[in-house]
Amino acid sequence: MLSVRNIGFHYRPEKEILKDVSFSLRKGEVLCLLGSNGTGKTTLLKCLLGLLRPSSGEAQLLGENLLGVSAKKRAKMISYVPQSSALNFPYTVQEAVMMGRLPHLGFGSSPTAKDHREVEATLEEMGITDLAQRYFQQLSGGEKQLVIIARALAQRASLLILDEPTSSLDFFNQARTLKLIKKLAQQGNTVLLTTHSPDQAFLIADQVVMIKNGSVFACGRSDEVITDDNLTGLYGLHAVVSSTSVISAGKNVKVCIPILDSTPS
Repeated sequence: MLSVRNIGFHYRPEKEILKDVSFSLRKGEVLCLLGSNGTGKTTLLKCLLGLLRPSSGEAQLLGENLLGVSAKKRAKMISYVPQSSALNFPYTVQEAVMMGRLPHLGFGSSPTAKDHREVEATLEEMGITDLAQRYFQQLSGGEKQLVIIARALAQRASLLILDEPTSSLDFFNQARTLKLIKKLAQQGNTVLLTTHSPDQAFLIADQVVMIKNGSVFACGRSDEVITDDNLTGLYGLHAVVSSTSVISAGKNVKVCIPILDSTPS
């Protein structure tokens, strides 16, 4: 579904932010981008979204070059959940989710019956129908994040991009959001997300791309890529991957543990 080939980006010729980044993503998969702050993850997302133009390379979605499509068409192809989203006007949840239908509306036109059906279906799908008439500003942090994801889903785009979707959430709402992302993928949605938690990749990701200094450090399936050596090399600290048996769930779970009193060799 998504093919990224040799993407490069620089603000100045002498300062490269991205260098020859390549990976692919199939329909219904979750791909997780891992890397330290300032390594180029958000810049890569902005290149795919058309907010920045790559210096080199290309990205194709469903066989179409994303760099050559209009902003409106790209909005029908890709939906986006940013790290934070501030709605400063007193919108209800239903109105906020309806904003996701804007790419499908003509200039100056009002939402159609189909748009209202799509919004109602999305609210039900997300389990937030009871919030429909509440004001966005009155919601908790976890509820706001669900609404922003619902707004993106209402676009009915081919690819859903999320930039650190759990970064400001408590433990419960992190788990709630991860469970939702996994459910969306199982329903056939294709998801690309960034996170600072390798543990989350074990929980929901089919593929992992590690970005270091703007280049692909490692790429592949999560259980193959997230290793002691790769974590240590990616983050510059001694880290290990441990597997633990969760008897109540009847499964083994992998977790990443930083070794605080040790330095990488």
